[in-house]
Amino acid sequence: MRKIVLGLIMILPLALVAQPQGRPQVEMTLKGLVIDSISEKPVEYASIAVFSLRDSALVGSGISNQEGYFEIKLKRPGRFYVTVYFIGYEKLIISPVEMRQDQGTTKNLGQIILVPTATSLDGV
Repeated sequence: MRKIVLGLIMILPLALVAQPQGRPQVEMTLKGLVIDSISEKPVEYASIAVFSLRDSALVGSGISNQEGYFEIKLKRPGRFYVTVYFIGYEKLIISPVEMRQDQGTTKNLGQIILVPTATSLDGV
């Protein structure tokens, strides 16, 4: 009898750890299209980063494809800010971006317009 009780005491903590905690995780998707403000053509390979609004932790990132589209998977809903950047363009910050389960699992940011930076090169 003593061995059975001791065995149960040793197994019980493992069973408690194996149980899922809290609400089930729902994967969220953030998507959009990056466009050049002058040519109105897609910007390929632009960098997109998603940060937590609460503590600025990076929660997701990706790049736009050859057609300018991007899709980033996030592990949880929440409030975020999004940065979009590509060399030769001004960095764009979109804030706040709120993703809630009651609004669905996908949020489309639509067309994101990047403005070219105005730089001039001096002659040699």
